[in-house]
Amino acid sequence: MNLLLFVYGTLRPVFNEPEGILDSNFFHNDYRYLGEAKTPGRLYDLGEYPAMTPAQGPDEWVQGDLLWLTLPKVLDKLDRYEDAFPHRGRKQLYERRLADVWWRSGQEKAWVYYYLLPVSEGNRLPEGVWNGKT
Repeated sequence: MNLLLFVYGTLRPVFNEPEGILDSNFFHNDYRYLGEAKTPGRLYDLGEYPAMTPAQGPDEWVQGDLLWLTLPKVLDKLDRYEDAFPHRGRKQLYERRLADVWWRSGQEKAWVYYYLLPVSEGNRLPEGVWNGKT
């Protein structure tokens, strides 16, 4: 099973305070940071968190980080955190898919969370970088 995960928002180490999700009991020691990375996509600022959708052109990239997860069960935890499964009559917010990701060691396949609900082009971040909660 592929245990690489591309993160572009609240899961990025740069946005995690000491009590953030990466350092909590939920996720602590369940990953290794591999480095900065990018993947084709469009990024949108939703305020508390970003949303990524597939690229619509060749020059659309999302910047983030590549993590190696130490256990497969971490993906199940993250799916719940990202609301990546339908439950209790609600639509899921994200879908986890394998995508091409580029980082210092070349191209890899990694899991990426894609946003499923409509987004406003006015909230698009054309540089593909989310700078934190607004």
